[in-house]
Amino acid sequence: MIAQTLEFLISEISSLWHWGIGIIAGWGITLTLVVVAVVLIWRRLQRLEDQVQMYRNIAVMEGRDASLRLNKLENRQ
Repeated sequence: MIAQTLEFLISEISSLWHWGIGIIAGWGITLTLVVVAVVLIWRRLQRLEDQVQMYRNIAVMEGRDASLRLNKLENRQ
């Protein structure tokens, strides 16, 4: 009777131990995936911001070039 009770307790403790390790492993995997997703999204946003800045610079440059050309045309007359 005592041996059966001890066996039962040991098996329950063992299954609880496995359950706890499974929960901790699941949290670790979830946290890892969330961190990877955040880093990938952040990198993508940085690339998009760089592209937007590049197009802004191009627009400013073209505006300046157009202004210089207009000034040259006005000065010729």
